[in-house]
Amino acid sequence: MLRHLIILSGNVVDTPLLRYLMRDSRYIIAADGGADHARRLGVIPDLAVGDLDSIQPEGLAWLEARKIPLNIFPVEKNATDSEIALAAAIASVPEGTPPTEVELVFLGAMGTRPDHVLGNQLIAACLATQGYRVLLTDGISILQAAHGPFEQTFDLAALPPTTWAFSTIALTPQVIGLTYEGLKYPLENYTLEFGSTRGISNEPKPDSTEIHVSFTQGLALICLTPKV
Repeated sequence: MLRHLIILSGNVVDTPLLRYLMRDSRYIIAADGGADHARRLGVIPDLAVGDLDSIQPEGLAWLEARKIPLNIFPVEKNATDSEIALAAAIASVPEGTPPTEVELVFLGAMGTRPDHVLGNQLIAACLATQGYRVLLTDGISILQAAHGPFEQTFDLAALPPTTWAFSTIALTPQVIGLTYEGLKYPLENYTLEFGSTRGISNEPKPDSTEIHVSFTQGLALICLTPKV
């Protein structure tokens, strides 16, 4: 699977989880202030985009010194820097590659602007309906958009050791056939209703090394976050 990395300007914490999600990236795009994160993380982007309203002067100088291609957009525009970076990421996918073979990882997709945070989550959900695998992270938590029929195994052994909270949130009127394996509170062929909190704050069983999740219909956000 091709992994393309999009670095946004939201919260980013340099953790083993972040490094795990960054590895083996085929193409890296920094969106505006995301270049400051790239500089701090020692990650050289293939492209930088945005209106330059959040990047620090040191970050811009860093891009220019490394001759990173920079696509500058006006501040008054009809799309966020996230959406512009996404379009560039998809354009960089080799022709003929099906969406199901592409993973898009958004770093810095969470922060203090709830409108941007929600917008990023809905962008991820839209992409999931097209077949892309989409992950959002700040280095602490992982959000994945999932569209049915969906089936995935989460390898806990590959993630940093912690006590994880696992949640599924319905984005459509129903998520049908929701089934969990490896969680303390299992579900089998359950229908999760939109607005229900039934899918929030589950956790792996003490002896689980992986979590298996599946559902047949619907659109959902799956969240793995350290349990506090």
